[in-house]
Amino acid sequence: MWITIVVITTFIVPSITITSSSMPSFTKVLIGNETEEERLFRHLFKNYKERRLVQPVVDRSKPIKVEFDAHLLGLAKVNEKEQSIKTHLWLREEWNNPLLTWTPTEFDNIKEISVPANMLWVPDIILYNKYVPAPRICHYCADDRDEGVSVFNTKVIVKYDGNNTWRAPAIYNSMCVLDVKYFPFDEQTCDLVFASWTRDIKSLNLVVGNNRVSRSPKDTKFFQENEEWRVLFATIERKEVKFDWSESPVAEVTISLRLQRRTYYYVMNLILPCTLIACTIFLEFILPAESGERVGLGITILLSMAVFQELTSEKLPSSSEHFPLLAMYYSVSIMEIGTALAATCIILNIYHRKTEMPAWFRRLVLGWLAPLVKCKPRCTSREIMETQHEEAMINMMTFKSSDVRRNDVYEFDRESVDLDMDLIENSAQSRCTQRDHLVAPNGSVPCNNIPRKRSTRGCQDEDNCNTDQSINDPMNVHRLQLSERMNEEIRRKEWQDAARVLDRVLLVVSIVVGSASAMAIFLQSPRIRGLFIP
Repeated sequence: MWITIVVITTFIVPSITITSSSMPSFTKVLIGNETEEERLFRHLFKNYKERRLVQPVVDRSKPIKVEFDAHLLGLAKVNEKEQSIKTHLWLREEWNNPLLTWTPTEFDNIKEISVPANMLWVPDIILYNKYVPAPRICHYCADDRDEGVSVFNTKVIVKYDGNNTWRAPAIYNSMCVLDVKYFPFDEQTCDLVFASWTRDIKSLNLVVGNNRVSRSPKDTKFFQENEEWRVLFATIERKEVKFDWSESPVAEVTISLRLQRRTYYYVMNLILPCTLIACTIFLEFILPAESGERVGLGITILLSMAVFQELTSEKLPSSSEHFPLLAMYYSVSIMEIGTALAATCIILNIYHRKTEMPAWFRRLVLGWLAPLVKCKPRCTSREIMETQHEEAMINMMTFKSSDVRRNDVYEFDRESVDLDMDLIENSAQSRCTQRDHLVAPNGSVPCNNIPRKRSTRGCQDEDNCNTDQSINDPMNVHRLQLSERMNEEIRRKEWQDAARVLDRVLLVVSIVVGSASAMAIFLQSPRIRGLFIP
């Protein structure tokens, strides 16, 4: 037993004493492993949990100055129907917090640290013209898409002199009143208004970064172009606005974006096809009336335009305040096509008429409009037809006085009369061909100068003349029939000539009206007008 006591006294007790004496040095090592940055954090935020809820100022009579800055990285989307735009921004806010200061030499010369935003006081800067539901600048939320804004969770840089800087990329949905009057050649101006919601200028003075009141926030190095819109320029400007709920004005920063729509897609897919369909109405006045396809062509063109407008209606912005230029052009084109179809029906009605043409209409169309549009009527004019009619009568009288038997006269049928008319028309055409050198200076054929063949034979016997003119005479019957058919043919040819002249007139009018209406519509846009008028 004594041996056991000696062993415990000799070996175990000294070792316990040594271990106990070495404990203080071991604790000192653990404390020494704490970094200077951790010690700085303990120094700054030991009693700061409650103080971060109040505005960090020493003198409350002076406002805290917050520098606001933004860099535009790209335009994500422009929604005409919802009157909103989505933008990508880099935000920067900087302010001074006198409660978070330290001496760098006391903490291993540390001059700045990164602190989570939820541990600090941050200014309540929000987007005023928010797109519903209300967005806000979220300094410490990772994703806030439901409120119209997405801001990445980034930290605040705190410097030893109390300057706090917060930078974060953000996506904002903001309202923008879009004027689609000049669509698709329109330009829009959209604003993003940032300001404090609870503090006026007496307690929070929001200023533009780098002490510049107005400048461009567009970052040319990282900016990404939009396929539909072009950002012409962007400005950032500070304003002071007085609201009813605030005693003093509120400082706000406005970012203005000037946007210009890219028109290549709309020209190639909406304007050019519509123009080609509208130009096919010219074919209605070129297609001959005897073809019988003019009305069908007009109806097909009208239906094509209606179907095309229905297919492209979803691409047009819906607005009750302004009627887009493109929609106006569609409506005018449909009206022009419908008017051309109605005019075609009227011309076809004129073409197939056989009644006597009014003198005023003959003078207007054949006498005035025909030379104006360089449309010379055919040589089967009234004067030539009347001349050939008289010659036919003379020939028939000569035929009667010949040795042909009277019974052979009764064998004249309808085909012989038609043959006589064909011979008369061919004779008239050959006469006009032989007299081309007699064309008047105005381009018309002086058909009244054609010499008329007169009969040198007279009635030597009054009784025979009376007999020839008797209504029972077969030759007189055929003469009357031929005369009636000749008059009908003359009237028909006159109406056909008038229809051809009106076709030429309406062709010129449709080209002029179609071109003028398109120019009058699209030149309303300042962007198009600027191409022709510097």
